[in-house]
Amino acid sequence: MPIPKNRKSFEFIFKLNDLFSRREKIQFLTVVAVSLLMAFFQAMGVASILPFINIVMDPDTITQNHWLNYFFGVLGFEKIDSFIIFSGFIVLSLLVIGNTVSALATWMKINFVWQKNHKLACVLLKKYLFMPYDYFLSHNTADLGKNVLMEVNHLTGGYINPLINIINNSVTIVVIFSLLIYVNPAMTLFAAAILALLYFIIYYYLSDKLKNEGERRLEKNKKRFETASEALGGIKDVKVRRVEGFFLDRFFQHSEIYSGVQAWNQTVGQIPRYLMEVVAFGGIVGILIFLIYSGIPTQKIIPIISFFAFAGYRLMPALQEIFNSLTTLKFNRASLDRIYEDMAMGKLAEQKIKFSRKRKEVEPLAFEHEITLENIGFFYSNSNRKILDNVNLKIKKNAFVALIGTTGSGKTTLVDLILGLLHPRSGQRRGT
Repeated sequence: MPIPKNRKSFEFIFKLNDLFSRREKIQFLTVVAVSLLMAFFQAMGVASILPFINIVMDPDTITQNHWLNYFFGVLGFEKIDSFIIFSGFIVLSLLVIGNTVSALATWMKINFVWQKNHKLACVLLKKYLFMPYDYFLSHNTADLGKNVLMEVNHLTGGYINPLINIINNSVTIVVIFSLLIYVNPAMTLFAAAILALLYFIIYYYLSDKLKNEGERRLEKNKKRFETASEALGGIKDVKVRRVEGFFLDRFFQHSEIYSGVQAWNQTVGQIPRYLMEVVAFGGIVGILIFLIYSGIPTQKIIPIISFFAFAGYRLMPALQEIFNSLTTLKFNRASLDRIYEDMAMGKLAEQKIKFSRKRKEVEPLAFEHEITLENIGFFYSNSNRKILDNVNLKIKKNAFVALIGTTGSGKTTLVDLILGLLHPRSGQRRGT
């Protein structure tokens, strides 16, 4: 159904919602839930670094800190070195568990995306196949094949997958930033403001171009499929007329632009990474110099800097993944619009068919003696001009019939009506 005007800002959410079944929505939420668990363990791994480095640099911290001293006694440790080694194994275990959960979340995400790819492609193909024959007279079959084989891939891999990545990494970033704010609010907020501003400026500058280039990719991909299909499907005519070069040149032009746009999009998503790494880790060096210049003892500086460095090691890939996913979403918006249009709007929306491998049987026209056409009238849905008007015809079984007329007089249409591919607008056909 069409998207209401007051929902335009979030229409991509409603379009995806229409394309997801209830079971798939539950699976999506499950993937998100596992991602939250992943973010928790990653945050725990980051949080455990600072106290571990503190007790390594200053073992007296164990007796000075209430919680560390409590666990030292409860667990029955007698030597500080043994407690430090035990703490190291705890930190390592948290990292191992976090990475294991991350691997599980990654598998669940990839499996969900590809299963959705499979189901969307099957349902879209079924909807196409069950459309009436006259639908294909006004739609290029190569374009429809491209939608099933490629645009569904772009929708799942270039839209649903990045959307899940944004949710996953946003949770990780929020949790880790919360820890950093707890340790040093001023330093964290200053760094966050710089990084957010830089990413926003780059994305804002590229936003419109990403949308336009995504629509251009869709159009050029359509032309590639159409050209290749026409050339290979009509190879006999191509050879007779010796027009191989014409089709090759046309394909080359569209393919060159398509490949250039794809390369541009993938490069744009990666560019900020190199700038942000310089800013982030250059900032850590700057903070280190500032702290030393301020006269703070090295023994207190190293744990904080190590903590921020490790947090940055976790944060930078997440920030880059979010930016890359946002550019991918914008670039592949055209694929979402196209698939949604064919799946949920227009004539295809009227085909309420549950997915099944069983073929719908069509009752054949009887033909024991003759086929009779009585007062047949026909016009195509995209035109008001009558192709056939009040046609009457009888065809005897085993008889030979020739249909003669000028181009556009309705010969092919009449044959399609006899075969049952088209249905008359008026009159009837009978078989006896």
